[in-house]
Amino acid sequence: MKLISLTLLIALWVSSDPLLAAPSEDSDDSAPSTGQKQTIVPANAGHEVVLTAQQQALSGLVSALPKAVIQNQEYPCFGRVINIQSLLDLRARHREAKANLDVLNAHLALAVKNRSRIKALYDAKVVPSRELVQVDTQWQADQARQEAASLQEQTIRYEARYRWGQALADLALQEDLKPLESYLQHQLSVIEITLPKGKTLDARHSQIRVGRHFDRSLSVSTKIISPAPQTDEWVQGESWFLSAPGDTFRSGMRIHAWVSDNTLIQGIEIPSSAIVWQGGRSWIYLERSSGHYERLPVEQLAHAGHHRAIVSGVEPGVPVVTVGAQTLLAEEFRHRIPAEDDDKE
Repeated sequence: MKLISLTLLIALWVSSDPLLAAPSEDSDDSAPSTGQKQTIVPANAGHEVVLTAQQQALSGLVSALPKAVIQNQEYPCFGRVINIQSLLDLRARHREAKANLDVLNAHLALAVKNRSRIKALYDAKVVPSRELVQVDTQWQADQARQEAASLQEQTIRYEARYRWGQALADLALQEDLKPLESYLQHQLSVIEITLPKGKTLDARHSQIRVGRHFDRSLSVSTKIISPAPQTDEWVQGESWFLSAPGDTFRSGMRIHAWVSDNTLIQGIEIPSSAIVWQGGRSWIYLERSSGHYERLPVEQLAHAGHHRAIVSGVEPGVPVVTVGAQTLLAEEFRHRIPAEDDDKE
């Protein structure tokens, strides 16, 4: 009995002492004790980062007010500078076939006239029938040669239209060579572009600029010639022939094109350095106040020149981080990763 009473007294004394009592189920196990390391969490665990003035200075962040723009919708595509040597070969073949046809037309006209004369003499009983048979044979032979030459000339014309389209075929096959001289002297170049799948071109309203190295600031305006009869086997979009100043282009060169139509878009113009990628989307950081940065998703609508883009989804009156956006993204996600020391302690 004395042993049992002593055991009960010890149990009551342990439970009444707060230092020896076991923690309750409602207590916060994650609350840091006096010697533990605390993790700094951003003001908004979603898309906001808060930096001190010293952190801002060290990070080298630069913010600027974006420019609101309204312009025609624009999208990029690819193309190449076309070698027109085969078009010139078609012109040479056509000129030869046309010259042969002209000669045979003259022979046929003479044969028809001669046949009419001999037929009249034969009807007047002046010449025998064998002379009429001779002129008939000559007339039929000349007519057959003329028809063959005419078919050859038409075949070359159809081949030119099939490979180059109506506009370029007519340009090359006409008698006057002067319209082609600008291309022969490399003052103009023929460029073929292929639009993205599902896109179409309005020759009356669309405007196209082409350039090298995907640098729109160095691009030049073009003139739409005609749709191309064939398309790229990989892209499977519409192909078009363009005429562009040719002093910087060479045959076979791959180029970039920017196509705009009469659809207006509204957004802000920002440097490409302001855009970061995360989760398969493009984002930018807004400086809501000094040291407070918010990440917002944007949609890239068009290119606006060398290393610049037009995006939508952001009001133009708030500064955008133009330098250091990637640093902010790293800082934002750094706070979401538990420190190693937190797990050990």
